Amino acid sequence: MGELRDLYREVILDSGRRPHNFGRLPDADRHGESFNPCPATASGCN
Repeated sequence: MGELRDLYREVILDSGRRPHNFGRLPDADRHGESFNPCPATASGCN
């Protein structure tokens, strides 16, 4: 079980160092916008 925990920890740390799907795509030919009415920092949103 310790190996699985170490692997999970490494995946989480690597995600923080090199995030995926972040920023603009250089050759994007579409644009979209969205609104989250209940952001994670809001209290009382479950």
